[in-house]
Amino acid sequence: MGKSHRNHHFVPQFLLKNWTGADNKLTYFNWRPDGVLHNDRCGTRGTGAKEHLYSLRQPSGDMNTEIEVDVFGKVVDVPGSNVHRRLLDGKLNELTADERKAWSNFLVAQMIRVPSMIQFFIDRGRQLMLRDIEGIEPPEYIGIPLESQEQSLQEYLQSDGAWLLDNESLCALRTIIESRVLNSVFLDATWAVCNVSNANLDLVIGDRPLLHEGRMSEQYLFMLPLSPTIGFVATNALHVSQNLAAEKARDLVTTFNKEATQVADTHIYATNRRHEPMIVRYLRKPTAPDDRHVVSGLRAALIG
Repeated sequence: MGKSHRNHHFVPQFLLKNWTGADNKLTYFNWRPDGVLHNDRCGTRGTGAKEHLYSLRQPSGDMNTEIEVDVFGKVVDVPGSNVHRRLLDGKLNELTADERKAWSNFLVAQMIRVPSMIQFFIDRGRQLMLRDIEGIEPPEYIGIPLESQEQSLQEYLQSDGAWLLDNESLCALRTIIESRVLNSVFLDATWAVCNVSNANLDLVIGDRPLLHEGRMSEQYLFMLPLSPTIGFVATNALHVSQNLAAEKARDLVTTFNKEATQVADTHIYATNRRHEPMIVRYLRKPTAPDDRHVVSGLRAALIG
């Protein structure tokens, strides 16, 4: 299983494909080590992805990709792509309860599936599990090696056995994606689809595609680019959606693109090079602090 499905997309291909042209490629931007903004054309298969991002390490050293296949594939991206098509077709108000739940799961997954958040779960999981193992009798398959190496269970899990804790954290991803608390943020919100085709300016999409303003426990706004001309919005404040509807399309695109670029990790994707001046100005350089991407209140909701 480790040799297939090894390239794990944290920006789903079905989203990225909307930015491709007749050559089946999109334009991407990222900073080179020498400080020059690089851009080129590429297909969707090899970008917005990281090898074995969600894989479980086996005792043999092989990688098990069942989370990529069974969770991010079957639970998240397959049903999410179906709803995505309906949203592009203007069917927001015709979504069934099951489709709304599937899209909500997809949105929650966008918050947690990026590499920085996966690393956060792994680090936090190690802390919590190491705190709670004192006095626990290790299972036999761990106990025998511990006796031969004269290690405590905690010492083993902090060194050679750290992958066991990491696996446990990764196995919790489906529970988080289907969390009633996190899904209620989206299911209780007002949804809208913004068509900005008359803006004469395309939306871009970043490698942290779900944008967010506000705190999830207060007033909040989420935005996800669905295509270069269509964006999805979820908010718990009715006046926010009304304000967006009244906004000029070009102003909306400018605002969303600036936010997408500022919170991106390393890459911005577009239909062409037209956005280069904006990206030069707002895309975080590798030496700058990475402090814009964590959804407000998400960590507290997951830990508390």
